[in-house]
Amino acid sequence: MSNTKGDIRRVADIADGLNKLAAFVRTHPELAEDLNLLFAHTLVPVGFRTDQASRLASFARAGKASGVEVTKNYDDDWAAVNLQFGEQVALWVYAGRSQVCERIVTGTTWVEKEVVDPGAPKIKQMVPQHTVEWKCSPLLAEVPEREATVAEEVPF
Repeated sequence: MSNTKGDIRRVADIADGLNKLAAFVRTHPELAEDLNLLFAHTLVPVGFRTDQASRLASFARAGKASGVEVTKNYDDDWAAVNLQFGEQVALWVYAGRSQVCERIVTGTTWVEKEVVDPGAPKIKQMVPQHTVEWKCSPLLAEVPEREATVAEEVPF
């Protein structure tokens, strides 16, 4: 974020909108049931960014600094930081795992696989199957000085 006046207004508008939404839910609790799916697992993709790993780390550090529960989750395709703001409100900030972690092939085995070719008989073929480890940097490493001052410059 460049911290221009437009950026600061945009951030303040988001915070104001969320405060108004919270007031709406408190005033109309009978409608909150319909909002449950929206807030219990709000998706925040950062895959379009060039700095995906540092963006996930920024969310993790900001969550820890705010006192919310922060967990990391990985599968073969995705790396995520989950920020739990309460039982019904969470952000799932995610990026492609290969953009956040290093994929290391630690071994290869050959397995027999049945290959289907339409119009031809099925054949069996030996194909390689890789054993993989992922090397991921800790998301809560030291905060760069530039990043530490951004939140202080945004008035709320």
